[in-house]
Amino acid sequence: MRARLFSLLMALPGLVEAAPANPFFAMDTGTQGPPTAAASTVAQLGFTGMSVNAHNFPAFMEPLKANAMKLYAVYFTTALEADKPALDAQPALRSLIEKLSGSGSTLWLGIRKITREDVPLPRADFPDVLLAAKLSEIAAYAGEHGVHVSLYPHAGFHIERVEHALNLIRQVAQPNLSLTFNLCHWLKVEGPTDPAPLLSQTLPYLDLVTVNGADTGDTKSLPWSRLIQPIGHGDYDLTALLRTLHVLGYRGPIGLQHYAIAGDWKENLALSMTGWQALP
Repeated sequence: MRARLFSLLMALPGLVEAAPANPFFAMDTGTQGPPTAAASTVAQLGFTGMSVNAHNFPAFMEPLKANAMKLYAVYFTTALEADKPALDAQPALRSLIEKLSGSGSTLWLGIRKITREDVPLPRADFPDVLLAAKLSEIAAYAGEHGVHVSLYPHAGFHIERVEHALNLIRQVAQPNLSLTFNLCHWLKVEGPTDPAPLLSQTLPYLDLVTVNGADTGDTKSLPWSRLIQPIGHGDYDLTALLRTLHVLGYRGPIGLQHYAIAGDWKENLALSMTGWQALP
C-alpha cells in the first residue's frame, strides 16, 4: 500500500519544487480507522500534521508524536446558552481547554447555535454584543491556559460567515482569538464571490485556512460532494485563492478538508497531495 501511495504522490514531474510553501496538514475528516494507522499514512504522504475532532484528540497525540507531526487544531462545536456563562453551560469546553494547555494546538471553535431553555434563537434575537461577551469569556479562560482559539465559520451555524466572525473578534479584542477561512463553507454560504477583499481585512486575525477541490457555479445550491473534492478535481481556481493569500502575506498553515469524499480515503489523500504539489 505504501508503494502505491508513493506512486500516486509522484505521478507528476517536478512536484516538490511546485508546492506552496505553507505547512500543509490533513484534517481527520479525510481519514478513517485507528489513529495509529491514520497518522502513519498521513505522514507517509508528506503532510506536516493533522487536525482532529475533540472526541478523538487524546488518541491521536502519541501517533502524531511518533510520526514527528504537529497537531495543528482540535475541532469543537457547541451551542451556547443565552442566559448562562459560556463555560458554566458547556463544561466540556472548559475541560477541553484545560487538556489543550501546553499542547501548542489551536482550539477550533464552531458556534452551532444560541439557545434559551434548549430552544434555538434566531440571530436577530441575540445581539452580537452579547455573543462577543461569551466569546470573551472563552478566550480569557483559554488565555489563562496558553490556548489559542480560532473561530470556525461553518455553513448552517450561528457563526457561518467569515465577516460575522471578523466583527466578533474585533469586538472581543483579545490576542488569542482569531479566525479560520474554510473554502467549502465560504462557497456554500457566500456563493461564487471573490474572497480577496474580505481576506485582506481578516489577515491580521487569520491563523488557519482549509481548502479542497470544488466546483464553481451556483455554489450555494451545490451538494457537498461537489464542494468538497480532492485537490486537482473540480473547476474552482484554487491556484488563484492561494496566490491571493500569498500576496496578502499569509504564510500560516493550510488544512485539507476531505469530509465525506467517496472512495478509498488513502487514495483520496494521495490524490490531493499530488494536486497540492502540482499547484503552480
